[in-house]
Amino acid sequence: MKKLLTLLVVLNCFWAHAQWELVYTDASSILYDVCCINTQQIVAVGDNGKILISNNGGVLWSERSIGINCKLIKVRFANELIGYVSGIDSNHSYLFQTLDGGIHWNNITPTLIDVIDFSCPQPNALWVTSAPFSLYKSQDSGAHFSLVNTQAPVQTIQFIDDINGFGSVGNNLSKTIDGGLTWTAIGLVDYGERRAAFDFYNQNVGFTKHGNTLYRTTDGGAYFEMINFLDYPALQLFATSEDIAWGTPAETVINQPENLKTFKIDLSQNGFSFEEGQPIFSAFYFAHPTVGFAVNYNGQIYKNTTGSLATSSARQKNQIKVYPNPASGFVYLQTQQPMHIQKILVLDDLGRVIYQNRLPVENNISLDVRAFARGCYWVVVESDEGRWVEQLVVE
Repeated sequence: MKKLLTLLVVLNCFWAHAQWELVYTDASSILYDVCCINTQQIVAVGDNGKILISNNGGVLWSERSIGINCKLIKVRFANELIGYVSGIDSNHSYLFQTLDGGIHWNNITPTLIDVIDFSCPQPNALWVTSAPFSLYKSQDSGAHFSLVNTQAPVQTIQFIDDINGFGSVGNNLSKTIDGGLTWTAIGLVDYGERRAAFDFYNQNVGFTKHGNTLYRTTDGGAYFEMINFLDYPALQLFATSEDIAWGTPAETVINQPENLKTFKIDLSQNGFSFEEGQPIFSAFYFAHPTVGFAVNYNGQIYKNTTGSLATSSARQKNQIKVYPNPASGFVYLQTQQPMHIQKILVLDDLGRVIYQNRLPVENNISLDVRAFARGCYWVVVESDEGRWVEQLVVE
């Protein structure tokens, strides 16, 4: 990872419960992905070739058929009419297309291309990654494909426009500025089953997770800033603005432990807020920051019309003072009010955990940093009230 910028703010965190309305359920199928064409047109996909469509903001849903009983794992639209769905079964991968907003679907799976991922930022531009990780492009909405790159083994892709795109190459987050002809590694990213933990709002601003740390770039990947420590084994991200990102455990964690939750991070309010709660989703998609839909492994579809995860009963987290800072010997953590602390961690500027104490401790804690190398660190405190993060400089 390139040099990290630091957030010189106190991070105020929130525990919360979910604020999502259940609008559809069918326990017979798992749903893997959803896409909002706009606030009224929504398409969800899942097992057994299931495609669900709503044209009235999630009030009523109709089921469409693709004619093949396979697992549909991703759906995206280039505009209100043209969209694509990728799917897999035990022997094949598939790519389907609609030209009428999801009413009818055609199998346009390219010959000899094992579809891994696709991106369709514009009506005529469609990129497809294929095993063994070659990149193809269609300039006629999937009628014909041409080979773009076989040198960079790009797996998951997200193109912003006809030339600017981002992709995962193993655990490397890479960038192209020439339509996929060449790729440059700009950072690190977690990679799961046909998904990677990154999402870009535009060609400059994006979020990525690697290891236990969430990062943001605001200059197209030249620099990354550490946003928060996230103790999740896998993650999907969705950026609803330059300052707001949602996350949920990824497909590789279908039987999620109870400690995994959906979260929202907001950097727009002169600092930092963190909301965390249930339910856990397999994917979500926002038409704009205040209207979004989500699906889960129980065949359910949820709607959010507030752009918030927290309820009005969310409690602001107790503040903790870290002193002295900068430090070269012992560092002391003091709470303003009594707090039952569950865990303390110290991360370096690459997000690696270099110290942790999982024993319950009370208000005043000391840390010996005499063996730490000079540089910037992050102190993470988890309590019954939530998670709190503060930068620490060791001299």
